[in-house]
Amino acid sequence: MKLAGDIDLMAPVTQVLEQNLAILDDSACINEAAKEMQRKGVSSVLVRNSKSGELVGIVTERDIIYRAVARNLGMFKVNIGKIMSTPLITVDKDTPCIEAIKIMREKQLRRLPILDHGSILGVAT
Repeated sequence: MKLAGDIDLMAPVTQVLEQNLAILDDSACINEAAKEMQRKGVSSVLVRNSKSGELVGIVTERDIIYRAVARNLGMFKVNIGKIMSTPLITVDKDTPCIEAIKIMREKQLRRLPILDHGSILGVAT
């Protein structure tokens, strides 16, 4: 089986990852996240625990609209840790594309971070 662009579904997910990432601490305000997304040209921000440095969640454009704007949260007062999706579901760099697709479908995810021994390599969309 092949993905669009002739990618083999058994190939590692690194074949389809997006490396342009935005990463912010959980203490960053929602406005900072929106600005970082715009600056990087991405639709999500990975959220890092400000104390441990560990990736703990993700904030998407939809999260900002539905969890912040629609609820009239203060864009400058509320931090992204309050609106992020957590726990962060990830896969290892050697995971076959077909497995990543199954996980994304089962968990209803649009973005799946790809790790190499705990370090972020990119995001599959």
